[in-house]
Amino acid sequence: MLGRKRPLYALFLLQGVSLLGSRLSGIAVGIWLAKEYDTVTTLLLIPLFQELPALLLGVWLGLAVDRFNRKKLIIFADCGQAAGTLWLLFAIADGDLPLSQLYTIVTLQGMFAAVQVPAIAAVTYEQAAEGELDKANGLKELMFPIASVLAPFLAGMLYAPVGLPGIILIDLLTFAAAVAGTLLLPISVETRRREADGASDAKGLWAQAFQGFAYIFRQKGLLALVIYMAWWNLQLNGPLELAIPHLLARTGSDRLTSLLLGAMNAGALCGALLVISGLTFRKRLIPMFVGSLLTAVMFVIFGFAANDWLLGVSILLLMVPLPMTGALFSSFIQVNVPGHLHGRVFAAVGQLYALTAPLSFIVTGPLVDRWLEPGLQDR
Repeated sequence: MLGRKRPLYALFLLQGVSLLGSRLSGIAVGIWLAKEYDTVTTLLLIPLFQELPALLLGVWLGLAVDRFNRKKLIIFADCGQAAGTLWLLFAIADGDLPLSQLYTIVTLQGMFAAVQVPAIAAVTYEQAAEGELDKANGLKELMFPIASVLAPFLAGMLYAPVGLPGIILIDLLTFAAAVAGTLLLPISVETRRREADGASDAKGLWAQAFQGFAYIFRQKGLLALVIYMAWWNLQLNGPLELAIPHLLARTGSDRLTSLLLGAMNAGALCGALLVISGLTFRKRLIPMFVGSLLTAVMFVIFGFAANDWLLGVSILLLMVPLPMTGALFSSFIQVNVPGHLHGRVFAAVGQLYALTAPLSFIVTGPLVDRWLEPGLQDR
């Protein structure tokens, strides 16, 4: 069994390396935006455009995951994101990066990421035993906080000596490493063309594409859970993107803000490690709901806290449940949804997330810039 899981864990590690490069370039671009523009709305538009492909094309991307070799799709997605990074490097080399071009690039990369996420989720189910799914999904969730911890430190060290072009080049190299490594992994993933799928062929391509949504709507409990998770996505995304300006306003210190951001990433790291450590749950929904309650309470405390220690404790604790909830939610879908529908169901969930996340960014940015921040300054 360990031999079967090693390629999967190697895949997560390779994707973590690629994610680290993406986070590095994202921070570097964020620094450039902060120097050129003076509103949070401009910064929040980047994740907005990254989510648009999943929103507009999610059902078709999910169908592709269920119809084609998933390992090849993961490699294809890495190559597509690397192409966007290469485009960004050429634009920087020309000495000019219009916002319209930047948003086009991140939209392109978002499209390939929207293929990769359900493909990796489907491969995880095929490579891990059911009793190991929580641990495997926890390891997958662990990659993001690790990259989030390392990326700011590395960006701070590298931005001055190599600049934005140098960091983007490093991002390209991490994509190349992920593609080369994944090609060598002994992961054999056959297209899931089962009888249930074959019967659906007569319904036509459109019906097949929307089978993920159809399945979710037929399962009322799953539908309620998906709506609940999409609602949390709406509540969290925009405010979490504003952690940096909020901490700067509260502390007035770049150094202290960096330390508190470290506590934030440490919280996510702890949450993923709890799942990986072997912590198991007989019923996955209860810890998901308890974790959501803890995050909500800590978010309120974080918003009102003026004490540095309280800021640190609250932002750490509010992050702990998030990777746990993500891992348990992925396991819940993998166990309860037929394997030949995994791509479409995960893509459908991603499509709902892609609807609520941009809405959160659209509402949060103008709300802060035009109402909350001026209102606080007038007091």
